[in-house]
This record gives sequence, C-alpha cells and structure tokens, in this order.
Amino acid sequence: MVNPDKTMNSATEMSATENLSTEKKTASKAIVIGGSIAGLITARVLADHFDQVYLLEKDSYPTTAPDYRKGVPQARHQHILLVKGREIFETLFPGFDQELASMGGKTADHTRDMMLFSTAGLLPRFESGIELRINSRINIDWVLVKRVRSIPNITVLEQTAVSDLIKQNNTIGGVMLDDGRQLDADLIIDAMGRGSRTPKWLKEMGYAAANEEVIDAKLGYASRIFKKPENDPADYQAVAMTPIPTHNPRGAGLWEIENDHWLLTLIGTAGNHPPTDEAGYLAFAKALADPVVFNTISRAKPVSDIYAFRGTANRWKHYERLNSFPDGYLVIGDAFCAFSPFYGQGMTSAALSATELDNVLRKYKSSLSTNKEKLRRDFFRKAGKRFASPWTLATGEDLRWPDTSGGTTGFAIKASHKFMDALMPLSTSSKLLVTHFLKITNMKASPLLLFDPRILFQLFVYWIKRAVFRHETKS
Repeated sequence: MVNPDKTMNSATEMSATENLSTEKKTASKAIVIGGSIAGLITARVLADHFDQVYLLEKDSYPTTAPDYRKGVPQARHQHILLVKGREIFETLFPGFDQELASMGGKTADHTRDMMLFSTAGLLPRFESGIELRINSRINIDWVLVKRVRSIPNITVLEQTAVSDLIKQNNTIGGVMLDDGRQLDADLIIDAMGRGSRTPKWLKEMGYAAANEEVIDAKLGYASRIFKKPENDPADYQAVAMTPIPTHNPRGAGLWEIENDHWLLTLIGTAGNHPPTDEAGYLAFAKALADPVVFNTISRAKPVSDIYAFRGTANRWKHYERLNSFPDGYLVIGDAFCAFSPFYGQGMTSAALSATELDNVLRKYKSSLSTNKEKLRRDFFRKAGKRFASPWTLATGEDLRWPDTSGGTTGFAIKASHKFMDALMPLSTSSKLLVTHFLKITNMKASPLLLFDPRILFQLFVYWIKRAVFRHETKS
C-alpha cells in the first residue's frame, strides 16, 4: 500500500497506484486532473466525500520553498484573492489566512491602504472595513499544496499527465495516463485550466462541442519585482489604475508583497502591451494617467527580470447548456469559465464552483452510482449561475474597447455602460458608492446594490448641481 501522504511520480510508483485501484474495490475514488488552484481546492472538497482522491499534476511542485514553476506562468503577475474567495479558502483550510500572514503577507483596507483610480480619477481614501490579504501567487500555492498533501486520503501524483478518458457506455470510469497505465474512479474532474483537453476528448467520443463564448480585449501584462527602499514615504500598500477607454489604454497594479517588495504589473489593453525592455517598461509606467506608480518604482531597486503574459481573453465553455455529456465527469475552474485576469475573479470563482461541487455531492453522494447524470446537470447549472455576475462585470467593461473581439454591445450592455458612466463622477466623492462597488467586485454583493436608493439620490443631486453649474456658466 502506498503512503497517501507521500508525493508520487508516475514513472516510479504507478504500479503501486494500480494496486490502490484494485486493492479496495468497495472504496469510493475520485480523480482531479490538474493541480493548480482550482484542482487543489477541488481535491480538498472531494476528500470529504470519497475514500480516496487522486490529484494528477503534469508539472512538479516546489519542494523546499515557494518558487515559480513551468505550469503556472501567470504566477509572476498580480493575483488578488477577493474577500469572498478569502473566506471560502479559510473555511476549506482553517488557518490558511494566518499562515500567509506568517510568510510575510500583508493585509490592506481596500480604500484606506490603497490608491484606487477609476476612469473618473482617484477614489476617496477612508476605512471601508473591506480587507484584502496581499500575497504573491507562489506563497498561496505553497500553502495550498502543503495543506492538500497533509490530507490522508488525497494522493498527489506529480509529473503525471492524462492522455485519454476511459468511457463505459455513457460514463467516464477512469483515465489513461501518458505511460499507458489506467486509473479508475467514480468521479473525474477536469481542472486543467485554459489548456483543458476536454473539448478534444468529447469530440473524439462523439459528443457535441460546448458553445464557447470568447470576449477578448487583447490585454497584456508585463511584471517586475522591486525592492522598497528603507523609510519609503509611500502611505499606501497598493495602487490600482484602470485603463480608460478612448483616452488611455494603459493601467497598472502595484502591490506591496512579502519581503518589502513591490510587485508591479503594467497592463495594456486594445493591443497596447507594455514592453519588456528596461527603457520601454519605464516609459510605459511614466505614461500612466497618474505619476504615483512611476514615482514609486523610481525610488525602488529592480530585483527581477520583466515578464510578459498574454492569452487573457474571457472564455466560457457553456457545458451547462449541453444535453449530451458523459456522466461521472465534470469540469471546473478556468477549464469551464476563464475570466480576464485584470478583474481578479479567477481564484474566487474557482472557490465558488468548489462550494457548489460540495453542495451537489452532499445531495447525491449516497446514491452516486444512480445519480451521476443528476449530479452533473445540477453542478453545471449551479456553477454556471455563479459565473453569470462576474462574467457580465468583466466582459461588459471589456466591450467598451473598440478593438475587443467577440460579444455584442446590445441594449443591456449599452444601458449598463450609460448607468456606470453616470455613476463614475460620483465615485470620487461618495464613500457609500465606493463601498458598494467594492462589495460587488469582491463578490460579497449583487450588482443590484448599486440601485440603493441612497446612491440614486446622491446621483440625482450630483447631476442637478452639475446642470445648474453649466447653466450659470453659460449665463
């Protein structure tokens, strides 16, 4: 019997894994394909419902300290764990937040400790009570991997890739590994991210493809780490600057991460990508709408190379709409719906999907063998509902850019743009509006919160004053 606490490589220990598949015939088993954040939290949820969970990761995890790895190129760029996601992670992994703090992660009030620039300008700084934890992605991964490894009924298989699914009638009963061996399970979940092979496998098995909705603002990143100088005068822990349609396609996210480092991610949309050479990078930062970012890094010392990242389109494969789909198989995280990373929704959306997985497993697990179709339909439907609000937020903003491909600006989108454009000037003075915005973007409230009568009254007063001012000016 293989020690489930030990990480195994497929080439050296797969024979032992085969024994696990045959040794305990009555044991319930689940497989997660892909060991990034969505895969890790999915494995954690499955561990509450199955005797044995296998987490298959084609890459290798760092073993001695947090580090970057080939399979997660986006780790060098800014990552935001929204308030809702932070709460879910803490529920799944008690003490998760404190462990990040012990590694140097900082907390920041979303307005008091951050300089937030909307399309209208700098938002007011005050104590909102909405608190973020600021960490590098590699530290988040490190804590999650360590926690998952510690769960006795999860077996982590590194350097293990899946070549195919094993289908029996209309049910997926296992996976074929690259080395030709197979692993059987009662439930298999694709958490392979944007590189998911599920569309290819479905086609090969004769299933119709899921309609894929793609909306691409052609956003690009370039990131670098800087060492803060001693006694730096900055009274902020982060700066977030939004690109402005028709005016300035450049934006930035500057975050104070561990070890007194600044992580700067420069953002360019509509094809205006930040350069990766020294002079071009600095020139891009200098051309931002406000000089605070450029001034901050001018005082700091670069301690990393400049890394670029592309492939940031919003992609939703609508599995929830398919009538024909194999049972015993689910898709989660970016493999199902991937958001533009600019809005910071990815980790939290994956966590919300994991909670829906937990809910449907509690409902159907006792009779899984006869309810796999119901479980699959229920999960896809509920996860799809979870995607709707962040998808509308992300794509609605991306559709403002004339070079965005995919999607249409129908009546609803145009009306949304008009309403948001009317609200934006108010955001530079209304603490209530800013707090509501942050609750929505942190997935703690519905966008309907913006129709708070107090907000509508403030908006009415603002536009009345503006109309009076214009009239007096003309007179």
